[in-house]
Formats: sequence, structure tokens, C-alpha cells
Amino acid sequence: MITLENMQAAYYEALERKNEIKARLRLAATELIGSYRKSLGLNKEHLAAFVTTGYSDTQGYTQAPVTTIELDNSKALNFILTTTIDSNPLRKFIVSVSLAMREQDGFVSVGIEGDPVPVLLLHEGTDDRYAEAVEAIKIAAMKKIDQLV
Repeated sequence: MITLENMQAAYYEALERKNEIKARLRLAATELIGSYRKSLGLNKEHLAAFVTTGYSDTQGYTQAPVTTIELDNSKALNFILTTTIDSNPLRKFIVSVSLAMREQDGFVSVGIEGDPVPVLLLHEGTDDRYAEAVEAIKIAAMKKIDQLV
């Protein structure tokens, strides 16, 4: 017979697992963003101004660090990576790429712009773990820039 105590134990166990997944995804997202910023070849003092993150909800876009973004109901970390292409106040141009990070079977995957085929990240500690995902993000950004023409 299932008791309230059993339900509470299952709840706290599930909550702990979700928090562990959230911590791993937030760390992976932070490292991915760092790799992306580094790959752009900007000076360190310009990085924060040109690359930001946030999320979209029913009230619009909110700029926020990925370390504060919650997982959705399917345990995915959804966020938007924005890159300022032209910072001139009269013609400011920003490219936004939506990302969804998930963990499954010990791997982290990155869905880019809703693409049904996510990019799998290499295992933690592997050189250039984020290289493929960073290139895919840049390609998605370039496609958006090309659509202007």
C-alpha cells in the first residue's frame, strides 16, 4: 500500500534529481556561452556587451543569465543567445538564436532554433567539447543575417 510518506519520499527524490539536472545543464550552458564568446575573437571587456542571454515567455523577452533560468516541464533548459552585430544606437542590430539543452543517458544535447536533430556535446573534460555546437550557433546566426538581404 502506498502511503503519504512514500509519495513524499518519491517527490523529494524527483525534486533532487531535477535540481541535479538543472545544475549540470546550467553549467554546460555557461561553458557553451563562454566558448561561443571566445570564438568570436572579441576583447574581454567587450564580451558582455555583445553576447547576452535571456528567455522568452508570454510577457516577451527578458535578459537573464542562464544560471537563473528554470527548466521547463520536459527538463530542458531553454534560453536565447543574443549577439549584437551593430551597436550603433541609430541602427542597432541583434541576432537571437534559441537554444534548448537537455540531458539524456549521460549526454547533453543542444537543440538550435527548434532543429529536430540536436547537437550532442562531447563528454565533460574533452577538448573542444562545445566546438560543434558553437559552429552550429554561428551558422544559425548567419542564416538570420542572410535573410536581411
